Amino acid sequence: MSVQDAFVSPAEMGRRCGEFKDAWYAALRRVEGLADFAPGAVGELEESMRTLSSQLASLCSEVEVLARSAKRLAPGSAGEVDGVAGRLERGLRELREAVEAELQLLEGFRKLMRRVEGLRAELKRVEGEYREVMGKVSTLCTRFFERREALRLAEEKSRERLQQELERIEEEFSGKAEEIAGGREVLFAGRRVSPAELFRLLMEGGAPEDIEIRQEERRGFLGFGSGEDAEARAKQEVLRYLAQETLERARLAKMREAENLRRTRLEFADLESLEEACREVEKRREELEAYMGELRERLREEEKGIGKNFSDYDVVLELRESLRSKAEPLAEAVDSLVECVERLAEGVEVEADPEKRRLRARIRELEGELERARGEAAELRRRQEELERRLREAEGELERERERAERLGGEVQRLREAQEAMGRRAERLEESIREALRTLEEAAGRLRGSVDE
Repeated sequence: MSVQDAFVSPAEMGRRCGEFKDAWYAALRRVEGLADFAPGAVGELEESMRTLSSQLASLCSEVEVLARSAKRLAPGSAGEVDGVAGRLERGLRELREAVEAELQLLEGFRKLMRRVEGLRAELKRVEGEYREVMGKVSTLCTRFFERREALRLAEEKSRERLQQELERIEEEFSGKAEEIAGGREVLFAGRRVSPAELFRLLMEGGAPEDIEIRQEERRGFLGFGSGEDAEARAKQEVLRYLAQETLERARLAKMREAENLRRTRLEFADLESLEEACREVEKRREELEAYMGELRERLREEEKGIGKNFSDYDVVLELRESLRSKAEPLAEAVDSLVECVERLAEGVEVEADPEKRRLRARIRELEGELERARGEAAELRRRQEELERRLREAEGELERERERAERLGGEVQRLREAQEAMGRRAERLEESIREALRTLEEAAGRLRGSVDE
C-alpha cells in the first residue's frame, strides 16, 4: 500500500468525507429500496444484497483510511478518533455480517427453489403424460373389453347352437333306438344301457360295433330255450347303422359350429393386439403413477426445507426492516466521524506557529474528551432508562402475580368450602345407608321369623 493510498491529505479530507457520506447514504437507500422488489424477484434481490455487502465493505475500508489520516494529522487526538471510528466500524461490520447471513439464506433458497421448480415442472410434465395415458387406457382397454365380451357372447351362442343341435340329434336317436329295440335289451360293451346313455357313450368315443340287442331268453315247452332271435340280430344291425349315422350327424354339426367359430374368431383377430396395447398403456399408467408419487414425495421433502421464503413479499419487508433497524442508528456515527475528521484536519497546513499548533491540538484533545464524556453520559442515560423500564416491568409483573395469588387464594377457599360441604353430604349419606341397612336387617329378621312359624 502506498502512502497515497494509506492517507488522505488535509486538502482532500473534505472531499473524501463528503464522498464517504454520499456512499453511506447510497448504501442506506439500497437498504430502503429492498421493499421495491416485486414478489418472486429473488435473483434481483440477491444481486442488490451483494452490491450492498460490497458497499459496506468499501465503507469499512474508508473508515480505516479516514481514521488513520486524522490520527496522522492530529496524533494527540488518536483516542478520540479511535473511539468515534471504532463505534462506526463495528456497526458497519455487524451490518455487513447481517447482510452476508441473509445472502447465504438467499443462495440456499435460490438453489432449493431451482430444485423445487425443476420437480414441479417434471411433475407437471408427467401429469400431462398421465392424462394422455389415461385417455388411451379408457379408449384401448374399453375397446378391448367390449370386443372380448362380444367374442365371448358369440362363442357362447355357438356352443348353445351346437348343444341344441346335439339335443335334437339325441332326441331323434333315442326315439328311433327305442323303436328299433322294441323292448329288447340294449347292451354297450356288455353293459345294459338306455338310449340316452348309449348316445352319451357314443359322443364320448364309443364304437357302434360295441352295440348289441339281446333277445330276452324264453323257455319253451319242457323248459328248453328258444335260442337266438334272428330278428334281434337284424335290429342290432339297424341300431348300429343308426348309431353310425348319428355319429356322422353329430360330427358334421360340430364341424359346422367349429367353422362358424373360426370365422367369428377371425372377425375378432384384433383382440390380441388390443390386449397387448391395453396391457402396455396400463403398465405405463402404473409406472407414471409410481413416478408421480415419488416426485410428490420428493417435492414435499424439498418444500419442508424452505426456511425464509424470499418469494413472499412480507419476508422481503421483514428483511428490509431488520437491516434498516441496524443501519439507521449508524447515521449518527457517520456524522460524528466526518465531523471529527473535518475538525481535526481543519487548518492543519495553514498554521505555522508551533505554539498555536500545540494549543489547537490541546483544544482538540479536550474537545475529544468532552465528546467521549458526552457519549458516556448518553450511554449512562440509556442504561438508566433501560433499568427504569425493566423496573416498571418487574413491578407490573409483581402486581399481576399478587392479583393472581389473590385469585388463587379465593379459588382455594371455595374448593375447601366445597370439600367440607361434600364431606358433610357424605356423612349424611353414610348415615342414611346405615339406617337403610338396619331397616332391611329388621325386615329380613321378621321374614325369617314368619318362615319359621
